[in-house]
Amino acid sequence: MPVWGRKLFGLVDWARDQEKIDQMCLADGRWREFLMVSVQDQSNPRWPTTVYIMVPDQNVLAVFRGYERISKEDLPQRASLLFGDANEFEKIFKFR
Repeated sequence: MPVWGRKLFGLVDWARDQEKIDQMCLADGRWREFLMVSVQDQSNPRWPTTVYIMVPDQNVLAVFRGYERISKEDLPQRASLLFGDANEFEKIFKFR
């Protein structure tokens, strides 16, 4: 069962984690269980971006340093897709 993690980033500091999740997804093969989304305060673009990742299990989440494990209920209603399958994204989020 997939698990979720959350982490705050500066403007685009999440790019390294986006590359890492892409590589892990390709190597792992469970591509529907990998998502990366972001939420940013549109009124103040200098504020940190909150990035949420969905990965297949706790062991994979542990590879991503600094992510706090959260429940699916803690996810925002709206987000922007950074990585992953658009159909899986639309099952969980509304576009921001």
